[in-house]
Amino acid sequence: MAKAKRKLIPVKSLDEIPEHMTDEEAAEFYETHSLGEIWDQLEPVEEEFTFAPLTPMKRVLLRMRQDMLERIEKLAQAKRIPRPALMWLWLHQRLREEEAKQEMRGKPDRPICKNDMLTALEQLPDDATIEDALDCLRFLQKVEYGMAQADAG
Repeated sequence: MAKAKRKLIPVKSLDEIPEHMTDEEAAEFYETHSLGEIWDQLEPVEEEFTFAPLTPMKRVLLRMRQDMLERIEKLAQAKRIPRPALMWLWLHQRLREEEAKQEMRGKPDRPICKNDMLTALEQLPDDATIEDALDCLRFLQKVEYGMAQADAG
């Protein structure tokens, strides 16, 4: 699906550029405004940037139902990010969650406490639902039950 082009708002003076913006505000501003008319008034930046070396990536073929792909595309458009980036982000978040669960399985040789629950809940993504949090706590309950069974057996 082709991305609709938006008309950028031309900035006609340096005074139109807000001075104190958060990263999100700056991203929104520069995504919606054009600096073409004042380009020659901008000062060059004399800072050196170093980037971490890129981790090698490998292309993966993933088959899925058409309706699922369309739902993902709608969500990606709503978030204004490319579909592959959204899918990568979801996989990355879920991988971290699963790794945290694995770490929790191997760790406890003591009863699970409030701090363990809070740590597990903090691993949930920002848009996690209450159901996601309850699933996380149910998982901890199963871990606790499994530890009790192991102690009894």
